[in-house]
Amino acid sequence: MSEEFRHIVPELRSFIPLSLIDGRGWERLLDRVGGLPGWPTVARAGFEFRLLGDAGADFAVAVAPGLALLEYYVAQGRRARPGSVAKSLGCFFARATGRETSSGWFESAMLEYDIAGTLPGSPADPGLFVRLVHGEPRRPPLPPPASLAANLASAVGWTEDADEERAVERAFAALPPGGRVGQIGAMPGRALRAIRLIVDGVETKAVPDCLGRLGWPGPADKAVAVLADMGDVTPQFRLSLDVSVDGLSPRLGLELYPPGVPEGKDPWLTTGRSTWRPVVVRLEALQLCQPDKAQGLLDFPGLDRLFNEKGILFLYRGIDHVKITIEDDTVQAKAYAGLSFFRLNPAPSQ
Repeated sequence: MSEEFRHIVPELRSFIPLSLIDGRGWERLLDRVGGLPGWPTVARAGFEFRLLGDAGADFAVAVAPGLALLEYYVAQGRRARPGSVAKSLGCFFARATGRETSSGWFESAMLEYDIAGTLPGSPADPGLFVRLVHGEPRRPPLPPPASLAANLASAVGWTEDADEERAVERAFAALPPGGRVGQIGAMPGRALRAIRLIVDGVETKAVPDCLGRLGWPGPADKAVAVLADMGDVTPQFRLSLDVSVDGLSPRLGLELYPPGVPEGKDPWLTTGRSTWRPVVVRLEALQLCQPDKAQGLLDFPGLDRLFNEKGILFLYRGIDHVKITIEDDTVQAKAYAGLSFFRLNPAPSQ
């Protein structure tokens, strides 16, 4: 019997603070993703920790050409029933790794599983977030925004919608100079059908005008206040926008990153406790993170060794970013963290 993710969790649990995921949180997580492949197929994964309330987390896995996990989803798609999200995802990944010139823009993606906020026993289909690579000569140019929206809709099992594609086109066109979409995604398990755009390159002073041009119906002054409260400890940020046929959702995410992250590098691979301490302290001071979860976040990063019959397996853990979400009068925070399993290759014999 091949290893599943649930088989490595007993070794993994001791490295995740209970304030972030407790026993019930693990039960719900394993109920949803325990059947995913274990190591080495799932070599990289991520948690979305809630910073207030219950100790539960959503889960994400990285999918890219050359990773065994992509082939797992392709194989799942072949076996899935026609019309299902699993079938659509499998077909999308099969095309993305094929020889079609139209798929050459695909580099990597994340599949995100909603767990903590869903009802037990009613698993939602995973969301798909595709990283967009801009300006690399070795790759074809990105498709137009409408084509990106159509590709994404097809990948998550939605029928294509011309009104949705035009809404995405308008959102791309409304971005200020320097602003660009770094990721595009869709969450088929959620009530609102929307294309999510993760936008970087917008200057803080340009945020109110940018949100106005995009038609965000929320309070721009609240977004500016959050950026002001966090700006000295998280100077880098991205906007997370949900675009539907009716325009932008009232829900706005501010993805916040600490200083000193090398260009093009993942923060969770290049930062440690000392980097995140000021961020966590600030979130706690703003009452966006409860004390036990603040300590849990600071205890999370690390590098440890796990032993099994094949030798030593290394487990690396780090925090990638925090996201503050504004919706009407509600402001909430989450922390996004990553983990990686790897084994050091033995030196070749002389």
